[in-house]
Amino acid sequence: MNKALSTDDFPSILPAWIREWAAACRDGQALHPIYSSSPIRPEETTLLWKILTSVDVGTRLDRVDRTFGDELRPAVQKLLIETCLVYSNSQKRPFGHPSEIKKQIGGIAASARTLADTLHKNILLLDASQNVDYLIERCKTHSPAGFVRGRSGIRRAHYTPDDDTLLLTDLLRSFADDLEEEVKGYTKRIDSFHGGTHPEIGIQIYSLKRSHRHLFGTDNHALLSALLSAINGFEVKSDRIRKSKI
Repeated sequence: MNKALSTDDFPSILPAWIREWAAACRDGQALHPIYSSSPIRPEETTLLWKILTSVDVGTRLDRVDRTFGDELRPAVQKLLIETCLVYSNSQKRPFGHPSEIKKQIGGIAASARTLADTLHKNILLLDASQNVDYLIERCKTHSPAGFVRGRSGIRRAHYTPDDDTLLLTDLLRSFADDLEEEVKGYTKRIDSFHGGTHPEIGIQIYSLKRSHRHLFGTDNHALLSALLSAINGFEVKSDRIRKSKI
């Protein structure tokens, strides 16, 4: 329980049942409305508090509650937690101009291929250290220091690569191939058609607008504006949400 999160922080207009549910989330007594087999995580609860302390959010949720009543309370819970999840995920996405991201991915692929070529030229010098099975075994050991001695002497034949051995060079080239394939198929990311100073807002709008329509069968741009403004800490205008296509 995070004692710093108090329901006293919520505006008085917030429906009482949401206040009680939020307290249960904080205390680990409420099941996740989306992943029902687990409780709501502390980081989600912190974001939930950020949303519910907004007077605008409280006002909008009060209107929803008076309009739909008890029947759609589970939908309201899902929308609130989805707002937290969508916000959190949007902060982890790489945003930027598509051509710049393609250039970065292509550069990583080129570096991997260059390293693979260098390793291949020195395959006799590197010997068993290119054996993927050996490297996996070394990675999993609790005492990797001095592990190299294990591939000498009587065990040398076990680790010495042959034509069927999967080598580190093979993995690097496969990795490079995969990245180069991604670059070729890279046309536009979801953030590229929203743009703006805060491109992460585009994915948030796209996801929540779809969720709200699925949960309630209609749009509520004012509510989504209140939710996104509260969780992001700056105004996300309802007009932008209205104009966004899904």
